[in-house]
This record gives sequence, structure tokens and C-alpha cells, in this order.
Amino acid sequence: MSFFSLFGFSANKPAVSPGDEALPSVFPTTNHTGQTMPWTQEELSAFYKTRNMLLSPLFGLTREQLTVRELFLCVVNCKCRPEKAAKKYATWLKALSEFGMSSFSEIYSFLNIEPNGGGDEAGWEKLRPMLTAFAGCGLDNEQRSIMWIVTRPTLVEEEPYSVRGSMLYFTAIHSDLVSLRNGITFILDTSKQGSTFGTTKIGNEAKLQRFYQSMPLRPQAIYILGTNFVTRTIINTIISIASLFTSEKVIDRVRFADLDEVKKKIPDGSLPTHVGGGSRLDSNDKVFDWMRDRLRAFHPLPDLFPEDKDKDKN
Repeated sequence: MSFFSLFGFSANKPAVSPGDEALPSVFPTTNHTGQTMPWTQEELSAFYKTRNMLLSPLFGLTREQLTVRELFLCVVNCKCRPEKAAKKYATWLKALSEFGMSSFSEIYSFLNIEPNGGGDEAGWEKLRPMLTAFAGCGLDNEQRSIMWIVTRPTLVEEEPYSVRGSMLYFTAIHSDLVSLRNGITFILDTSKQGSTFGTTKIGNEAKLQRFYQSMPLRPQAIYILGTNFVTRTIINTIISIASLFTSEKVIDRVRFADLDEVKKKIPDGSLPTHVGGGSRLDSNDKVFDWMRDRLRAFHPLPDLFPEDKDKDKN
């Protein structure tokens, strides 16, 4: 079954964005709040072309299913290729729907990540335990963010908060321009699970993997730590499945590594403390606060439907 048939459309239908001809040749560098944006004209053009493509009959999404932050993450991580970004966004959204959410806006339904804070503090607190899946790190030698996953089972009742926590952490990792535009270093650390990795089955592993693999991730290096013969066999199976959704170039970057190899790419001061590093994010609470601060400091984003505001003026 082709990707397009999953959405009920013919694979032979050309991926044309209706309304492209109406897009301006130059895009504003400020949004409706007057904030100056750091985005290039190429990024802004690809953003609106991708938006139009997702709203076209090719994908058939509604306005309510589009969210500016997630759409922009897809566009930039897909190197400003509208068709690729649209497919990635639709796949990501479909994976999210398996957890009962029809829009990325539901990720933030009980939170407020605006700079002035607010939101439901109790909702934030429900996310705090989920961040034990992430080790606090600094930057790699190329000044890119490091996404260090400490593997652990996710209970069924934890799924809504695990998915939210993963989404927010992923967004926080990409909140600086270097990581967003140039990619990140990705580390899957199985050392804490050891020989139990992949053997403790909850029953939701495939569903969670579909969601994680659907994220618009562009790792420049992927290291898998703490494996043995058995766990490498399990991970190789996961990689073979992931190859159906991820480019061969990304799969080729996967390396089973030891800590000494990783240290060649990441300075000691950026490594997490559980492997003897000196990262200042040395507790779950600090990782949580770092994530929330990074989300609130995300660069100003363009208006999703600026034409609506132009109509209001008239």
C-alpha cells in the first residue's frame, strides 16, 4: 500500500500546491505581533507551500489540523522541500492519532509555553516523571544539541504524558537555529536496562515506535550505547523496520558505539552525569526546567494564515 493510498488519494496525482501562484515573492520578516523572525525567504516560502499542499485534496487536512510550530519543524528538518515536509507532517499527525489526539494543539491543551508562563502547573507536573527518559546534555563539538534517550518501558497509562513529554523535549532540542538547521546528535542509551532491553513487553512498543519514528528528526550522528549480542539483534530488527520510514542516509549513520567513541564527538562538560560527564543538567528537575525555558524561548514563528488578517483589514 502506498503512502498516498493511506490517505485515500491516487499516487498518480501530481503533488501540486493549489494557490502557489498567489504566494508573495517576498515574505515579511515580522509576524503579526511585531516580532522580528530569523527565518530566510527560502524557509518562509517552503513553509507556506507545505501548508497549501497539506490543505489541498492531495492530503486533505483541515486548518484545525495545522499547527505552526510543528509545521515549521517539518519544513526546516526536511531542508525546505515542501512535498517531503508535507508527507512528514501527515505521517507524524497520523501517528499521533493512535493516542487519541487529532491535532498537535492537543499536546499543549493543558500547558502554556508562552514566555510569560502560566498554564496548568498540575499538567506540567504530570510530565515531569516522563523526562527520566532523557539525559541532560550540553552541545556536541559542532555546537548542535544532543538528544540522549535513556531507554525504559512505557506503561499504557503513561502513554498520553509520555507522548506529550517526548514531543516537548524534541521541540526544545530544536529550539536553537544551529540544531534546527544543521541537525542534532542522537544517542540511544540502553545501558540502564542492560540485558532486559527489549525483553520486558508492555504491548504498546510498536505503537510508540511508530510515533517516535514519525518525528521530523535529522540526526547527523546516531550512537547506540550499552548493547550486547542479544540487544543488538533486537535493535537491528527495529532499524530494519525504521528503514521503511527513514532515509537510507540516516540509517547509515547508526553506529553501535562505546562511550570512548562518543567522547570524541561530545566534550566531557556536555556529557550526562550518569556516564561521568559534567553536564549542568544533572537532575530530572533541571532537565524539566531547561525544557520549559527552551520552549518559551523558541524563535518567533510566522503567522499560519496571514491572509486572514489581510481580509480583516479590508
